[in-house]
Amino acid sequence: MSEDDKPLGNDIVNNASGLPTGVNNFDEKLGCVVGLRESKKTIEKMRAKTVYLAQDADEWVKASVLSLCNRYHVKMIGVPSKKQMGEHFKIDVSAAVVTELKG
Repeated sequence: MSEDDKPLGNDIVNNASGLPTGVNNFDEKLGCVVGLRESKKTIEKMRAKTVYLAQDADEWVKASVLSLCNRYHVKMIGVPSKKQMGEHFKIDVSAAVVTELKG
């Protein structure tokens, strides 16, 4: 295992809701992207600040996101469910992954 592949330790933060407060929408113009494909691109381009990952996402999705977050040293926050994430961020669908962009 290379240095970049080693887990960062306390990268997944699970609190009561797992969701940030004060954020009402989830789209790029507000500084976020939704979905695995867009999140992966954002992480690989080193534009990701924080990744929110639903704990009920498919295992391969969670493994892929965790690996990228560890490799690129991106903070990851666990969210209880895809449905809860979609509702909280007022998007029309449930979401497994949402990524906040750097400033």
